[in-house]
Amino acid sequence: MKVIDNIKKICEWIKNIKLEDKVVIFFILLLMFITPRFFTYHSDIFSYPIFECIYNIMDGNIPLNLFICLSLSILCGYWSKIIWKDISIRLYRPLLVIFVFLFLCYSNLEYISIINTLDYRIFIIGLLSIISIFMLSKILKIIYSKSKNNQESKNNQESNKKGFLVDYDKYEDLCNVKISDTQKEYARVIVSKLLKTDISNKSFAIGITGKWGSGKTTFLNLLKEELKNDVDIVEFNPWMCKTPEQVTHDFFASLRHQLSPKYSKLSNPIKKYAKYINSLTGADLNIFGIKVPFSIKEKSLFETKKELSLKFSSLHRPVVVIIDDIDRLERDEVFEVLRLIRNTGDLCNTIYLVAYDREYVTTILNEKSIQNSESYLEKIFPIEIQMPTKENYEMWECLKNEIEWYIPNNNFTNQLFAKIDSDKRILLLKVLNSYRKIKRFSRSFILNFTFCFNDKKYNYKILDLFWLEILKIYDKKVYDILAYHPEDFLYIDKKRFFLRLGMLKNDLINDENKEYKGDVIWKEHTPEILEMMFGMHIDPKVSSISYLENFSTYFSFDISPDMISPSELYEALSNKRSPEDIVEQWFNNRKNINSIISILEYTKFNTLYDFQKELYIKICLNLCLYEKDISRNIKTIFSNIRIPYANAYQNIICEWFDNKIINNKNLSTITFILNTFYQTSVFCNNNEVWDTEEYGTYENILIVNSKIKNYLKEIITNYLTNNPNLTALSIFPNSGGELSEIFMNCCLFEEEHTPDDFNNKYEQCAFDIVIAHFSSKKQKPSIKEYKKIHHNLFKEDPPLFESLQEEHEYYYYEEKHWEWKMEKYFGSQYNLKLEEYSIKCFSNE
Repeated sequence: MKVIDNIKKICEWIKNIKLEDKVVIFFILLLMFITPRFFTYHSDIFSYPIFECIYNIMDGNIPLNLFICLSLSILCGYWSKIIWKDISIRLYRPLLVIFVFLFLCYSNLEYISIINTLDYRIFIIGLLSIISIFMLSKILKIIYSKSKNNQESKNNQESNKKGFLVDYDKYEDLCNVKISDTQKEYARVIVSKLLKTDISNKSFAIGITGKWGSGKTTFLNLLKEELKNDVDIVEFNPWMCKTPEQVTHDFFASLRHQLSPKYSKLSNPIKKYAKYINSLTGADLNIFGIKVPFSIKEKSLFETKKELSLKFSSLHRPVVVIIDDIDRLERDEVFEVLRLIRNTGDLCNTIYLVAYDREYVTTILNEKSIQNSESYLEKIFPIEIQMPTKENYEMWECLKNEIEWYIPNNNFTNQLFAKIDSDKRILLLKVLNSYRKIKRFSRSFILNFTFCFNDKKYNYKILDLFWLEILKIYDKKVYDILAYHPEDFLYIDKKRFFLRLGMLKNDLINDENKEYKGDVIWKEHTPEILEMMFGMHIDPKVSSISYLENFSTYFSFDISPDMISPSELYEALSNKRSPEDIVEQWFNNRKNINSIISILEYTKFNTLYDFQKELYIKICLNLCLYEKDISRNIKTIFSNIRIPYANAYQNIICEWFDNKIINNKNLSTITFILNTFYQTSVFCNNNEVWDTEEYGTYENILIVNSKIKNYLKEIITNYLTNNPNLTALSIFPNSGGELSEIFMNCCLFEEEHTPDDFNNKYEQCAFDIVIAHFSSKKQKPSIKEYKKIHHNLFKEDPPLFESLQEEHEYYYYEEKHWEWKMEKYFGSQYNLKLEEYSIKCFSNE
């Protein structure tokens, strides 16, 4: 028998050799044994004349030998390529090479000559030497790769300690994490009662009932652990069966295979009984296409079952059959399991522990036309044990333990759960109301957390990621709508998403645009989860999901290349680089300006270090040089900063302006920024005028108004001095020079009333300087040139009118609009100032 087994193993080993290897081995061995010149070596095995004939043909036949050598070289080259690409080391390859080497080196045979002194022994040794180099290189490469992978794996384990937590296979993990002392004691009482139950003449069944994910499997495993020293346990998983017949067959197969190693006398009776039952269900004869029932048995089913039951009753320990997950089965399979427990498998000295969802099973029985399903179950299960409900603290501890298992960092867990107050905790436990949901949530949350915070520390807000995963577990439908159509549940205000009104019970619906008017398609607690991320009273961080710039990132886990991420901003603020270089790099990389402004707006200034605050301010100012139109956004950013000791930051702004004015570059842009930063004494919102004396001024960090005026006067004075060729006509808007832009930016907006009121107050702080400068010049433009330019200021060609009323309305509007433009450019006292300007700066000649 051993010889036969060894032959089988050798045949199996040869069968597993790759086809390419077999071809190479065949040709090398063929040449080894047909090319020796020592004929007597072959005469003992084969016919002598055959090999002498081969020798006579090949000896001295250079073309034939070269063809053979070339073919074998190509074959071995192809084999070497295969060896190099193979990711595993196949042991038979180096063994083959060693065997051939030893045979060729230590045998006394002489081989056929190929060319002169080159024979086949030397040629084959040369080929194998080349192959050996490939093999050695491949072995070294695999060893190096494995060591590298091990090191990477070790590094990965350091950075990400653990993988996914598999459903509790070990009892130690099971009881340490999930099972309370109350449940353990309850299980001990059940086991004590079971062991004292008289089952000598009949089986006994207990039903463990509970909702999906309520811990039935856990409790079964606990009972199993308590019973294992006093009973023989058989585990049966019917959910793997596809048909009712397979349920019965698989049950007795499991019974036989798990009990036979201990009780060999049970093997044949169980097998005989199972065959008897199977013959009743499917052993019909087929005669000319007609099925004829056919079963001939020496004993009846009752007698066969009785014999098997007697065998079970003689066992010195009871047999406990554990059946789980029958609420996963289809209708017929569920009924077959129940019939098995009640009738087919009703064996002496046998206990059934069955876990199921009672509501699901009774529904199945009703579909099977069983009128009183409750009574039917009572006959099968004399006692049903309802899974005890879990206390809130148990579920809460389970959630914390699950998170801690993946990230064994008490600080992280404590900080995360410290942000969840009692109301949020109640909501969490309503949503994650079973251990299975807690486990699913923990796996998903930790996976996304590990990915998002691996190299992207500032791009996500942990709590938002936490609640978003809660939503995905609890209400996947709403999660998908939120990902692709957020406008269904959210509205946008000030670059933020807010939850639509009417989705919560306590909402006051007072705005049609913000009200939700669709059907209620969400689950009970979904709006409360959404409120955690998009509520009105949420204080968002720079990386919050409620900001438009960040929203898609939480679903795609990626940031568009043209956007600035929070981590990029923090990195820029942390590196000691000049603000000019930072801004230049952003624009060179084609970063979206709106993204830059948004991320600056979202950043909480008070959370930065002092050196970061200074760099933050200078970055904002340098952005205005690249895009002067965003000065208003920067003004808003600065205005929203409320900090003490503002003078220090005002000095930073003043120092920046001083340096730019000294450089005498981009003066028109600098004056535009100063004009934008100028603060009005009164501002309006929704036609309501607010006085800053009551509501506070913005001048807590911005450059003060008096300083802005001084800067503007200094800039225009220096510009006039440095450009002596300018004339009094250069200040007008249609002159096309830089002076006109600087002069316009020197006109400051002092007071605003309502949008319909055109009598706004403007102060042109540079007019006196311009008058003084051009009045001192000896050569002045003529008054005719002045009147011509003044007459055409801000005038446009009128359109064609269809009626007199339309013409009247047009000119009335144009007159008001012209006055507003004159004020905005020359100041509210433009009539007096222009008259003075015309008299002093122009000649009558």
